[in-house]
Amino acid sequence: MYQETIYIIFCVLSLIISTISFSLARKHQTRLFHSLMVLIVINAGWVLTYLLSLLGSQIIWVPRALMAVTDLFAFYLPISFLHFAYLFTTIEGKWRWWLWLIPIVFFLIIYVPGLWGETLIAYRTIFLPGKGYRVMGTPKTIATVLIIINMLLSLYGVGRIVYGLLRINPNFRAIASILSGAITGLTILSGLQTFVFFNIIGGLDYTPLLISIIIFATVYFIVNNNIENLAILSRDLYFDDFLIGAFVINPQGIILDANRRACQIIQRDIKQVLGKRAADFLPYEEVQQTMQQPNAVFPWVTPQQREFEVHARPLTTEYDEIIGTIITLQDVTDYNILLQKTIELSIRDSLTNTYNRRHLEEMLEKQFSHARRYKTPYSVMMIDLNLLKRINDEFGHTVGDQVLIHAVDILQKEVRTADSISRFGGDEFVVLLPQTSLKGAMTAANRILLHCLSSPVSTLAGTIFLSLSIGIATWDTEASADSDITYDDLLKQADEAMYFAKENSAGHVAYFQNGICQLVMGMPDPPSDISPKVD
Repeated sequence: MYQETIYIIFCVLSLIISTISFSLARKHQTRLFHSLMVLIVINAGWVLTYLLSLLGSQIIWVPRALMAVTDLFAFYLPISFLHFAYLFTTIEGKWRWWLWLIPIVFFLIIYVPGLWGETLIAYRTIFLPGKGYRVMGTPKTIATVLIIINMLLSLYGVGRIVYGLLRINPNFRAIASILSGAITGLTILSGLQTFVFFNIIGGLDYTPLLISIIIFATVYFIVNNNIENLAILSRDLYFDDFLIGAFVINPQGIILDANRRACQIIQRDIKQVLGKRAADFLPYEEVQQTMQQPNAVFPWVTPQQREFEVHARPLTTEYDEIIGTIITLQDVTDYNILLQKTIELSIRDSLTNTYNRRHLEEMLEKQFSHARRYKTPYSVMMIDLNLLKRINDEFGHTVGDQVLIHAVDILQKEVRTADSISRFGGDEFVVLLPQTSLKGAMTAANRILLHCLSSPVSTLAGTIFLSLSIGIATWDTEASADSDITYDDLLKQADEAMYFAKENSAGHVAYFQNGICQLVMGMPDPPSDISPKVD
């Protein structure tokens, strides 16, 4: 009587603890907690059927039938432990459905022959008294092997849970050790009790109560540490379907979760990422600094030369306690390429591929401001193609376009990389010459004219020698009388010098200085007959 009373007390306590655990777990709608609730229900079913078998001990068939169901629940416990462990420690959270068939197979092998035999015994005893009979149950060796397999599954599940706890945070080593020790010890003692009838507490079965306590400790630990808000425990069902990479990182900088896209970006398998330092794969420290700035984005280029926008957002509880960080990576390589092409189209002349007038003004303003700030000379060259209008009128715009393209080709070969060429009008071009004095600009103009004389353009209308009129304006703190001119004034001065050269000697160079325009002496003379010639 004493032993049965203690059994009943153990079972009632187990049911109370399981009820509390279930109420804690059902508040969290994640796959992990769904698995925990299954584990709790199976354990509660085990305890309840065990309790009913004790209370119904006076009825012959009730204890036998209920104990069989109790053992079926007992076979399902390690499987549900294992299911919970997989969800706790893997990203995919997948489960192999056939593992749930193992307890049924074990149950059928161990109990069905015995139950069938007992049914035959009862039938013959009641209806065929005095008749001999022989019933074969399941061999004890087979039953022992199956129970050992069940124990090993439990131990494997414990190992997975401990691994998950340690991966989430090394500081969880204590709770992991307690759980692993308790469940391992429980499994071993249960095995000893099964095979050698060893019982540590005077014949009492403490197993249901211990398992209930262990499950409650696990649920309470997860809830109390906000783990359900992190990574595997609270991941969205569509997490792996994100088109952007996503990492979940704990306060210690350890990666708790990563979706498939994130693993593709860093070219690592998920097993190589979980539990590792975020700084080993990401610009973690730099990104952390941007978290204080709303909507801040950190640009990052991978070794594979892919460009990403990295964004970090803190994960907080309802009490604004930071419990981790989620870092997202969006591939903007193709977008940036397309954007750059769009920008280029908006700032380039479609025919000559030189900068257009709008972009010229932007560059001139920026460069001239830089020159004034650092007191470096700055020159502007205005160039006019003298014959373009005549060529267009006589031979058509196709020939005129050929002349324009050839002129730009000459300019690109004779100016520096730092210089920029822009189309200012139909037949006018502007060359910006940073850190270039008046003398340097004259030298560049001389090279351009010499190249034009030595490189006529072959067109559909025949061979044409180019004739250019060039005007130069220079800002220099030492040479300029007016040091307060603007970039727009400088452009107008170059334009005025160009028209002066064109009106006084087409095919020459003039410069603007101290309010007047002057021709540059010593420049190569243009050809005496510059009209188009047909070969």
